[in-house]
Amino acid sequence: MGKLRESSINFLQRCDSRLENVEATNQMMLEKYEDWSKVLIEPSSNNLARIYALEARFQEEEKLRANDL
Repeated sequence: MGKLRESSINFLQRCDSRLENVEATNQMMLEKYEDWSKVLIEPSSNNLARIYALEARFQEEEKLRANDL
């Protein structure tokens, strides 16, 4: 019984260690994704919003000019 208990304890300790490593890796990857998202995704979304706003303003001005003629 003693060897079985020791084997079980060792196995569970190795599983806990591996799980901690996976959690640490997962956290690191999430942080890298957040950094990547801030650098690449958000600026492009902001740029698209700016382009849309400019296009909308341009179309409004064209309509106003067409009505003035």
